[in-house]
Formats: sequence, C-alpha cells, structure tokens
Amino acid sequence: MKIKDEVQKTLNNLIQQPINRLEQDNYRLTQKALSEIEDELYSPLLELSHSQ
Repeated sequence: MKIKDEVQKTLNNLIQQPINRLEQDNYRLTQKALSEIEDELYSPLLELSHSQ
C-alpha cells in the first residue's frame, strides 16, 4: 500500500538523520508502535481504495 510505504520511508529517513539521540529514539518508538497496529491502522484505507 502506497501510504504505508510512504510512512515507513519517512520514518526511516527521520531515524537516519536525527537532530539528537532523544529525537531518534522517539522516531524509533513511533515506528515500533505503528508496526504493532498497522493492520488496524491501514485496513480502513485499504477498504476505501478497493471501494473506489
């Protein structure tokens, strides 16, 4: 799914170029949290794209 790929790509880029360690840790925590709920998070978008 394009949106999911873009979110992952953006977080990966942010993790690689942090301003400081705390910021990098925050992006990693965000990435981990999103990966744990990705099915629930992205399924409405997937359903919407199939209905159009």
